[in-house]
Amino acid sequence: MFMDRAFVVSCLFGFIVATEPTANAAPTGRNGATVTPLVAPQFKGATIYGMNGVGWGKADGMVYVVSDLAGAVYRVDPKTSEVSVAVPFSDGGGDDVIQHSDGALAWTATSEGELRYRKKGGKVEVLAHNVPRVNPVAFRDDGRVVASQVGTAPGLPLFEVDPKTKVKRIISTGQEEMNSFSFGPDGLLYGPAIALGKVLQVNVDTNERKTLAEGFARLASVKWDPRGYLIALESRVGHISKVDPKTGVIERLVTLPPLVDNTAQGPDSTIYVSSPPDSTVWTVNPDTRAVGALVQGWFSALGGLAIADLNGVETMYAADDNTYRTIDLASAKVTRRHYKNDPAQAGGGSNDIAVKGGLVAVSRLRGGVVQVIQHEGEKLVWESKEIETPYGILFSSDNAVLVADHDGGRIARVDSKGATTVASGLKGPVGLVKDGPGQVLVTERAGGVLTRVDLATGKGERVAKGLNKPEGVIVLADGRIVVVEAGKRRVSLVSRKGKVTPVAQGFRFDAKLTHTPESVGFAAGLAQARDGALYVSDDGDSTIWKIALPPG
Repeated sequence: MFMDRAFVVSCLFGFIVATEPTANAAPTGRNGATVTPLVAPQFKGATIYGMNGVGWGKADGMVYVVSDLAGAVYRVDPKTSEVSVAVPFSDGGGDDVIQHSDGALAWTATSEGELRYRKKGGKVEVLAHNVPRVNPVAFRDDGRVVASQVGTAPGLPLFEVDPKTKVKRIISTGQEEMNSFSFGPDGLLYGPAIALGKVLQVNVDTNERKTLAEGFARLASVKWDPRGYLIALESRVGHISKVDPKTGVIERLVTLPPLVDNTAQGPDSTIYVSSPPDSTVWTVNPDTRAVGALVQGWFSALGGLAIADLNGVETMYAADDNTYRTIDLASAKVTRRHYKNDPAQAGGGSNDIAVKGGLVAVSRLRGGVVQVIQHEGEKLVWESKEIETPYGILFSSDNAVLVADHDGGRIARVDSKGATTVASGLKGPVGLVKDGPGQVLVTERAGGVLTRVDLATGKGERVAKGLNKPEGVIVLADGRIVVVEAGKRRVSLVSRKGKVTPVAQGFRFDAKLTHTPESVGFAAGLAQARDGALYVSDDGDSTIWKIALPPG
């Protein structure tokens, strides 16, 4: 049920994609500590958090990627794999992106219901407001922008906007739900009817529609290839097919690990495919069917850590916005779950994680969900939506959980029946760890303090103050306390008398992600292995580092 991702790819394509990334500047140890990578930086340059749409840069030959999770548009050099930010948080978030030959960018901010635009050298503009679940976008040759809505949007209108006048024209309403599309050289729009599994041809001036091919499983994208055929992507099964628009003949090219979201092509017909769960852009050669990776990630957005035995092997569990991962400490292999089109399956999307026996507890900011999941079988034991901003999470003795509620300023006990307050009056609690019978330590990020809380009385005792945006916290096997100071991008030892000693610095903490408290983002975590090694997750670049501390 759980398989190594590189192994899945090798089985599908007969090879293993290289996993050795080019590292950014690495953090360093201080005061006798050393730092080495477990999961090294995934990207050259900027870090991509998840990804949705992908588009070819007609003006500059770059590959553009848009992420609703990161609230950004990224630019990737197809020759060097260098990643840079084209539109920063939070103006750039969306689901689809396209560049016109004059250098203008257009993208659909799906969560905000806006069609956004930026001409070359200009500022971000909103071409259309109040368009819920706006999703696909394409440029006409004259610069007009065509977009559509998906899902539950009333009427599912297909519309166009003139960027110069911002005049919006409805092309059609009540038609098939269309996803990512593109114009052909004939001026006609080619796209997928998602639920019907059809490839459509649409005349946007007359709304005349024609079905070119059908029989697909939930089409996510149809793009015009420079050589005169169409590339169709079935997102939930990972199929990529070539379609002859004249005959409707379908030719399967490759199958990628789902979930995949979108495709783009440059003049050489290389197919670029976005994979949201692991922030990867696959490349497919339509002639040889060779598969590679332009950028390869392992996480959508990395959160907290836990270490426990899994089938007798010491294993790291890592929270991730898509679904939590397991990591083999010896090989550093990252494993994510297979995608299943089953809404009843426990998702495991998370920003912090705890493990107890065969149970996994996760907190998910982006949705305000706390879940307890049976790891084997992936069954949901129970969930609660009573904590809007859940961060640190711990199992209590009775299989309920304790959760740091950031915006609520409290520690809450949560079970299948609901949530009750254990301690209140905290200033932005984030990290949470047990500290002996009946007590926990909590980092108050907004207050810059570390506090010990008595669970029976709810009373707090300050352990340390003057910390710079403290997040993850752990009590080591020898009793020492370690805290992530995100504001100084360092990891520090904290004595029981409040003395702070940095042991590692130069991290990239403090990632900003959409639908999280903007002052915090996701938050970094800490875990300790049986051999005493300390591990820290850097949410700033989705890396995991091993810290060897000096003796206590």
